[in-house]
Amino acid sequence: MFEKRLYSQLSEVNVSVRRTSDDQLLVGCESSGWSPAPVLALLDARRSALAARTESSVRPDLLYAVRGSVSVAAAGAMLICRVELPGTSLASENKIYITDEFAPPQDGPGRYLALLVSFALVCVAASLLFIVPLRTIVKLRSSVQRLAALVIRLITRQSTAPDDEPRLGEYGDILRVETTGASEHTARAIEQLYRGVSGVEASNRLAERDLTEVLMFRDMIVSVGNTLSIRPALIAAIISRQSRAGIDLNRDGYGATDPDCFGLMQINKHYHAVKGNAYSREHVDQGVTFFIQLCKTMKRTKPRWNREQQLKAALACYVAGEERVIPLAYDELDSVTPYGDFANDVVARAQWFALHGF
Repeated sequence: MFEKRLYSQLSEVNVSVRRTSDDQLLVGCESSGWSPAPVLALLDARRSALAARTESSVRPDLLYAVRGSVSVAAAGAMLICRVELPGTSLASENKIYITDEFAPPQDGPGRYLALLVSFALVCVAASLLFIVPLRTIVKLRSSVQRLAALVIRLITRQSTAPDDEPRLGEYGDILRVETTGASEHTARAIEQLYRGVSGVEASNRLAERDLTEVLMFRDMIVSVGNTLSIRPALIAAIISRQSRAGIDLNRDGYGATDPDCFGLMQINKHYHAVKGNAYSREHVDQGVTFFIQLCKTMKRTKPRWNREQQLKAALACYVAGEERVIPLAYDELDSVTPYGDFANDVVARAQWFALHGF
């Protein structure tokens, strides 16, 4: 959980946690600024300076970069990263609360099962390279992905408390939402791979196509979903539909087909301030928070609809705007969304992701 305090117009302070090769957790932070060179300090909850490793560099254009890191053990329950410009009142801080999600994983059946299955997959892949034609290998790709997703579910199920389920359905159960899946137009995107597929099956294939990329952000998606009480599968589905988990983004983070929309969740810059980078937790948190507000709007304006209907309406609002969706009947929700299927396609993808690691 991050909390940011901005004192003035200083470059953003980025905080991250990483695990070293010897299984130690390090908290790192970095920032940049123009002359005078910024000074970085890592503080504990009492604002006492920690013995951190810091370094700085300067680019040819005189932009200074500062970085620092300290072990989680030394940081305690909370760490403050503070960057200031000497001789001025300019300063910026970012806090990170060290929670159980950063704790080293405990050995258990799931971990050993993952190692066993991983070894088996490597052996199978090596054998296929020598004895199975390339065309057959391509056909086996989806089966391998499903097996990998099964392993992920077995591992994560051990650390997910049953009490989390009702909380994640606070705004409706995505598994109970009715859906017709992708439209014919959207289904054409996979026609070359799966000819003749349409509707829910097309959405499933599109989600499967993006699984490898979406899994790169799984930890962040699950963390944001658990924090904000939204099923991670739904977040994964929005990211899959909006940006293909980054594949459809330009280098600047804006959409390749819509230069006004930013990041994994394609947030329109004309209606929302851009937060974080295109792949950051801050960006995903912003998108999910916006979606939650739409769920609350639908609850207020459509009180006779059940939560699942309100959830689907919020999806239509996410891409088409609430002013266009509110006047519609339930079966008309997608009449104002791109390709006439955004809400139905995202619901179908979410239901697929819920069975494949999310």
